[in-house]
Amino acid sequence: MTNKIICIDFDGVIHKAGVGSKPGRPIYDEPTEGAVFTLRNLAKEFELVVLTSRPKEDFKKIEEWLHSYGFPIMRITNVKPNARAYIDDRAIRFTTWSDIVHYFL
Repeated sequence: MTNKIICIDFDGVIHKAGVGSKPGRPIYDEPTEGAVFTLRNLAKEFELVVLTSRPKEDFKKIEEWLHSYGFPIMRITNVKPNARAYIDDRAIRFTTWSDIVHYFL
């Protein structure tokens, strides 16, 4: 395995964001169930990167929130890096364009 980077979305995947979250909004909720345990274990084998749509001004708040819950140290970015996998609550796995059309139409 050459690429050992896994990107994880922040809001809705790491941060529960129960009432939704938008860039600039407070980070108010707790971690999603199992997030701390799982990411600590993955961090033993992979470089974990938090990929968020929040602006850079929110990165320090994210970092402090992650630290307060005992998450492993992770790079935070809003620019999609080359990674082995992307974990996101809004993702659609590509199979064929025909499947995509049926998903949306």
